[in-house]
Amino acid sequence: KRYHGGLRADVPTLEKTDGRLKIDPLARFTRQQIEAYLDHYDLPRHPLLEKGYPSIGCAPCTVQCGSAANPRAGRWSGLSKMECGIHRSPAGAPSHNSVSSAS
Repeated sequence: KRYHGGLRADVPTLEKTDGRLKIDPLARFTRQQIEAYLDHYDLPRHPLLEKGYPSIGCAPCTVQCGSAANPRAGRWSGLSKMECGIHRSPAGAPSHNSVSSAS
């Protein structure tokens, strides 16, 4: 989601990389729009959100931090890295590694 900022601020909703098509229908949603969608369709929240995980990804890169101000604060804690699976091509466009990521 773009509201997470950083490299995600310009994540496209439709992207073709290495012969793969990625569709991210929530890329442009704000946190408030996501909450409204969940409420409208009576969808459950992820249980880890209530335990202080503001951003949930793969197990190795997600830690409990409780920071609502920075939704990515719990990713790669203690390291300068804040993304898992999103990389930039030499031209600056988002590209993805060949290993599938859960984030």
